Amino acid sequence: MGSDRGLPRLKSPFLSGLMAMALLPWTGGCQWLQDQADQRALRQQAQIPRQARTVVFEGFPWRNGFGQREGLLLYGRYWLPQLDRHGWERAVVAKHWRPLPLAAADRLALGGLERSIPARLPLRGFYRCHTAGDDVLHAARTRPCSQQARPPGAAIERLNDVIFSTYEPATGQLSAVVASLY
Repeated sequence: MGSDRGLPRLKSPFLSGLMAMALLPWTGGCQWLQDQADQRALRQQAQIPRQARTVVFEGFPWRNGFGQREGLLLYGRYWLPQLDRHGWERAVVAKHWRPLPLAAADRLALGGLERSIPARLPLRGFYRCHTAGDDVLHAARTRPCSQQARPPGAAIERLNDVIFSTYEPATGQLSAVVASLY
């Protein structure tokens, strides 16, 4: 069993299949690790409290190649237990979340992204819309969507990356989206 290059070559289809089956859990394990890292980053960037339970998490692309995350869309929906809601509502106000409905400047900055948010926007509650400029998932600093850097008097442009969260106090539902739109 040898090749012209000195590397072993598997001539048996059985051994080739066995090798493929041995590598399958490893590649799935890498995706599980990526999902865990994405969930932590989503919670951190969207300011989701630790006590909130994950109801849904979805990530696209489901797999990234060579560190590329173009078209990234992470979505999480969380439920905050009744006992924790009062404290969280005070924190939302202190952290400068804005009351719904969306402000006009934020709606313009989202540029239609709100239609791609997998959950409906609550009628009452709070929202937070931030942008990082780049590296949205691991940004050290973000700024409100309505305060994007632009010359005075210039029109608000659609953002390339967004961190968007909503909180509905009546149900304890939190939703979060992190998206790269380039």
